This record gives sequence, C-alpha cells and structure tokens, in this order.
Amino acid sequence: MLKWLKGVVTNREVLLALVLLAVFLGVGIRVPRFVSRGSIINLLFDASTVGIVAIGLTIVIIGGGIDISIGSILVASAIMAGLIAQEDVSPWIAVGTGVAGGAALGAVNAMLITKLKIPPIVVTLATLSIFRGVLTELTKSKLIGGLPSSFTAIGKGRVGGVPYPVWIMLGLFVVAALAMRFTGFGRVVYSIGSNEAAARLSGVAVSRYQALTYVISGSLAGLAGVVFVARNGTVLPTSGSGLELLVIAAVVVGGTNIFGGEGSIAGTAVAAVLLQTITSAMVVLGISSAWQGAVIGVTILVGVTIFVFGQRRRERELLA
Repeated sequence: MLKWLKGVVTNREVLLALVLLAVFLGVGIRVPRFVSRGSIINLLFDASTVGIVAIGLTIVIIGGGIDISIGSILVASAIMAGLIAQEDVSPWIAVGTGVAGGAALGAVNAMLITKLKIPPIVVTLATLSIFRGVLTELTKSKLIGGLPSSFTAIGKGRVGGVPYPVWIMLGLFVVAALAMRFTGFGRVVYSIGSNEAAARLSGVAVSRYQALTYVISGSLAGLAGVVFVARNGTVLPTSGSGLELLVIAAVVVGGTNIFGGEGSIAGTAVAAVLLQTITSAMVVLGISSAWQGAVIGVTILVGVTIFVFGQRRRERELLA
C-alpha cells in the first residue's frame, strides 16, 4: 500500500497540504466556525465543480496541451442536461446528455488541434468564444430552470451527510491519480508531454493520445456542468465565466508543468481545495470580493515562479 501511495503523492503535495492546514487553522483561530464539520463539507462542496474540471485539464497539460474553453464546455453541457431534464425524463438521460455533449465539444477541440495542427491555445481561445456565443444565440439568453427534483438531487443529495458532488470529485481524483501513475495511458501521456518528437519516433500514436486527453477533459467538464446545474437548479449562457482562471490556478499551483510532461492529479486535488479555502477565508474575514481575482492571479504567478526556479536549479545540478 505504501508503495503505490508513494507513486501518487510527492513532496509538492505534502507541502501544499501543510499550507492548506496552516491557512485553515489560521483562519479558524479568528473565526472558529470556519473549522466546523459543516464548514469543511461546504468548502469541499464549493470546490467540487472546479476540482472535477481541473482533473481533465491536468491530463491535457501533462500531455503538452492546453484547454481554456473548459468554462464554455461546462456551461454548454449544463444547458444541454438542463433542457433534457426539463422534459421530465430519467435523470440519467440528462446526465448522459451533459457528459456526451462535453465529450463532443472536447472532440471538436481535438480535431482542430490534431488534424489541422492549429496551436491548442489558439483553438481553445476561439472555441471559448464560439461555444458560448452559439449557446447565447440558441437560448436567446434565457434562464434554464424549472428542473425536476429527481435531477436536482444529483447536486443536492447527500450520503453520510456529504453531498454527492463531493463524493464524485473525490472518487474521480482517486481513479485519475491511479490511472495517470500506473497505467500505460498515463505513462504515454507523460512521455508525449516530456518530448513529443521522441514519443513519435518510438512509435506512439501521438495525435490519438492527444485527442483522447481533450475528449476526457471535455467529458469531465460536461460532468461538472451536470453537477453545476443540478446543484443550482438554473443555468444561464453567461454562467461559469472566469472558471478557466480558477481551474488553471489549481492545476499550476498543484505542480503541473504548464509546458507538459510533469504534474500530478494529487497535487491538483490539494490545490483545488486550497484555492477554495483561500476564497472562503477571504469571505469570512470580510475581505472585499474585488481582491479575490487578484489573489488567484498572484497565486498562479507564484506557482509558475516556483516551478521555473526549481527547474533551473535542477538544470544547474545536472551541469555541475
């Protein structure tokens, strides 16, 4: 057991966990209710949407790609699921529609990137606007609501006092962490992100694996969209704006190399909870919401800076 745990958790995750604990206890001293069981559950609940999406983005970035259209895919999938749920069909049909819709949009990104060889940042920046713009026109900016309780139970139901979305997030983190560390798929994705040319020369079907990472990311964004609309009971085409920044922050702070080939799902998991803890702490401490975006931006810069200096130090050690 210790052997596989060591393969999943690294010193970066331990450090992040210690920072999380310090922030949590530090705020708890000022505001005791912050460390209550209910508060912790609500914190994880609030982190669930970002956490689920961040899993997919971590896989994409490890493989050397980037996807900033995830917010638009999430809201598109939420609207698809919501529209189907309004028909009062089985909630699982609505869930399947949302996830399949996310996967389809992820496949659009994959095709443009792997077949037309357009840079990922250009493709996903374009589809970020395209997906949301098309949705706005098709829905005429109308609120999607009036969802049956059988569907909203997916976002509001609980097991053992813990909301379903939290269990979904935690389960996906475990599965994805093990898959990326101990399966052939994970090893290939890491190799592509580390050196795409070498992976191609060794016979790896690079384009196929790269496309798969975008489809996985789209599927998870679709699932997060389902959770989002089921939890809130409504969704607008403008929902999810700014989600990309939070997700990228979680991935980068979690230790994933923005250039690919390095990172972990476990790091992303801890970072997602840490960022939500910081956000919640600012609220309970009465800090203006205007500062929240600035704090997230600074957090991204700090995360990238730590990685860059660490990489330079390793390069100097190798040359010494």
